Amino acid sequence: MHWALTGVVVAVWVAFVLYWGVSARSRPSAAERKEALPSRLAYLGLLALAIALLALDPPIEGPLQGRFVPAGMAASLIGLAVLLLGLLFAVTARQHLGRNWSARVSLGEGQQLVRTGPYRVVRHPIYLGGIVGVAGTAIVIGEVRALLAVALVVVVAVLKLRTEEALLGDHFGPAYRRYQQDVKALIPFLY
Repeated sequence: MHWALTGVVVAVWVAFVLYWGVSARSRPSAAERKEALPSRLAYLGLLALAIALLALDPPIEGPLQGRFVPAGMAASLIGLAVLLLGLLFAVTARQHLGRNWSARVSLGEGQQLVRTGPYRVVRHPIYLGGIVGVAGTAIVIGEVRALLAVALVVVVAVLKLRTEEALLGDHFGPAYRRYQQDVKALIPFLY
């Protein structure tokens, strides 16, 4: 990671996590249906591994420290821009969900199907924004270990969205199936 941007990247992630935590407090905790604890723990374990790959230098020299982008301020600034855009997309999606959002894959009383804002582009814009944010961080770091972190976050997002899709499909029925036909899950026009 370019030394001049290390603090900025950390500050951006801290601000994002603080925002996420504060906004989660306004969400009622009662849920009609939610994901199973083992799957939640699996997601959190994979995310913890991704965070470790991003935050900690490997203790010994090896292939994880190989570079996939050249070191320098230009690559770091591009990575910071990607990070900011990804997290801004996730925050915008979170705001569009309002009280429908939950930290866990769950359905609460009065849940509504949101198709506005970023939800017109992809069905899971928070996951997409998080992936893009981690990809931006990976560009700033520039090492292979950061690419592994991105891959782990993608795996977590796909696993979570599959759980969420089943829950939403059961809850909203034909309306959600139409939404699935109209809007891709994670990557606009592709997937």
